[in-house]
Amino acid sequence: MTDHPSLGNAPDPGVGGTACEVGGLLIPSLPPALAAVLSSYPDCTATPTSDQMRPAAATKSSITAEAFLPRSKTEGEGWLQSLLASWWEGGVEGLLQASESPLCLKLLKLWRLSWSLYPSLYPHLRLSNQQLIQQFSSSHSWQEAPIRCLAWHPHTHKLAVGYNDDTVKVVTSEGGATQPLLKFAGMKGVACLAWQPFAASQLAVGCSSGVLLWTVDPASVVSRPSSSCVVRLEGLQGPATSVCWSPDGKLVAACSPSDTRVHIWSPASQACSVVHRRGGGGVTLASWSPNAKCLFTATPASVFRVWETKGWTCDRWSVGAGRVAAAAWAPDSLQLVFATTDEPVLYCLSFQAGAEAAVPVMDLSMVPLPSSGEAAGGLVQDLQWEPTGRRLAVSFRETAPLLLLRCRPGPLPGRLSPVGWIIGQQSTERPNCIQFQQAGAAMGAILSIGWSSGRLQQLPLVFGGPDSEGEVWSQHPDPTLNLFSVSD
Repeated sequence: MTDHPSLGNAPDPGVGGTACEVGGLLIPSLPPALAAVLSSYPDCTATPTSDQMRPAAATKSSITAEAFLPRSKTEGEGWLQSLLASWWEGGVEGLLQASESPLCLKLLKLWRLSWSLYPSLYPHLRLSNQQLIQQFSSSHSWQEAPIRCLAWHPHTHKLAVGYNDDTVKVVTSEGGATQPLLKFAGMKGVACLAWQPFAASQLAVGCSSGVLLWTVDPASVVSRPSSSCVVRLEGLQGPATSVCWSPDGKLVAACSPSDTRVHIWSPASQACSVVHRRGGGGVTLASWSPNAKCLFTATPASVFRVWETKGWTCDRWSVGAGRVAAAAWAPDSLQLVFATTDEPVLYCLSFQAGAEAAVPVMDLSMVPLPSSGEAAGGLVQDLQWEPTGRRLAVSFRETAPLLLLRCRPGPLPGRLSPVGWIIGQQSTERPNCIQFQQAGAAMGAILSIGWSSGRLQQLPLVFGGPDSEGEVWSQHPDPTLNLFSVSD
């Protein structure tokens, strides 16, 4: 691994935690100008209070609640309607179960026998929903993490935070705005979140029961939206471990490790389509390219695919060992970085003319940190690419420090270099989930980090723009911000 960068030249982080990046240096304290900028960001570290956590009522007469309950046959319903309803609820198995004929009972036994052999090929299918999410979630230690997932709105400064008590809090930097708390009886095991682009109110929540679509009116003064504001998107078989919107906001895609199909819904038309190929035993990760032309999907096996969204054809790839653990698109959609569960290596797949294979771009093997004596690096947990393409954040499965990489314009080989290690305020803290603010920030970027202590940190990164190595704040109306020189 000598022909591409490694972590050997990453600066030692020292002790005392990381507060911000200024000019390519990670420092442990916030300058006053940065502290003033962050003062408008709400504190959503604390868990919800008991008065906010009133039980989520759901009655049988509730239209929304009925979507989560087994369907019972209604009086006067025809046999054809009953069969169609059984197929919709339980698929082929539900259809066979609805019949009492000896032939259907024998077919049901054969069906169950064939599916009993399937887990021998894909052992993860024997896991419970909670165990599936724990194994395939992009969040580290998902089951124990106080903050399980984050989602910044792509166009506004609005952040959704998923907690381990199955609530989702929506916070904004606007002073005096209502901070809704989302809780619903059918929303268990919240694993992933995604805001609809070009809309202020639609939030998709992936959980154990599939995908829920919340309507959170930004003009509402209600701090606890009712169950009438949530709809379940039908079809997905198993827990949703990844959910993403198309860049135009018209489609939402979701996947489950126990379902070989990628489900794509159109909320406007209330229609659902599926795309799938044999092999892989399910789908663990889905990510739309920023130009909407491709959809990346990974499986619990070595297979991953890149779908061309115009005709929904796909290119099939496979890794040498393990599976794809994390992936992130470049903002220009010309490159995709990913890492596997078996190698501490960052790979890049290029979609420019002439590119034929994924190439290693950085060796992430563990290195010791002199200041603490602990190790950093190793197998990757999650990857997040900053919207301008200048920074890439990497979290790890076995070590606590978070790696921040500098990305220079052009093809990635030879364009990546470490900025440094981001560490917590306490030696026992480790990052559970990370995401960059999507709508842009005044100083360059904001990296949100959900720490294992329950702290949600907003880490400001001050760096030059894509075409400038000068002072990014030189035109800012606040003259105190000109104190930062960011030629990195």
